Amino acid sequence: DTIFVAPETYEERVRVSAAGLTIRSTQGPGQTTVNAGPTHGPTEDTSDPADRNTGAVFTVDGADVSIDGFEITNPDGLIGVKISSGADGTAVLNNEIRDLGPTERLGVAGIATDPDSFSGIRIVGNTIENLRQEFGEASQFRPTVNGILFDAGGSSDTLTDTVVRNNTISGLRSDYAPLGIVLPQQLTYSTVEGNE
Repeated sequence: DTIFVAPETYEERVRVSAAGLTIRSTQGPGQTTVNAGPTHGPTEDTSDPADRNTGAVFTVDGADVSIDGFEITNPDGLIGVKISSGADGTAVLNNEIRDLGPTERLGVAGIATDPDSFSGIRIVGNTIENLRQEFGEASQFRPTVNGILFDAGGSSDTLTDTVVRNNTISGLRSDYAPLGIVLPQQLTYSTVEGNE
């Protein structure tokens, strides 16, 4: 099924659990914005004021899901689009992901996976910009900024039939390390090309 989303600014977080679902903006990222900043939903731990928003704007739990054509913002937040373990076949297409962080903890990322193996992931035609991370009292390690992060849980994790193509990543600012595209897994039949 496809859910077509009309032009508007939506202040929420979206969790996609249904497999095979496409969520597509009818007018593209200049017109349809999803914003999950710290005032638009609780943090993971609201008991600690130092614990800023560590959630994602879109969290994909189901397999074969597409997120297509949105402006995605998460001021003072951690992640734009998170791909959970088991969400093989996810496609993140033609989005503008911007204005994420800082959280002072963990790695801010435009698009990130859980630490695991994946197959059939497509990250194509996205613009990721203006992400920042900084040291602070809540920092538990050196905080990074990642444009696209395929997180790995161990040396045996793999990426199979994965495509990262024609994405533009800019404006990454970190007190420790700005990283454009991170793929620590073993790659099989995967393509990374045409990214700037």
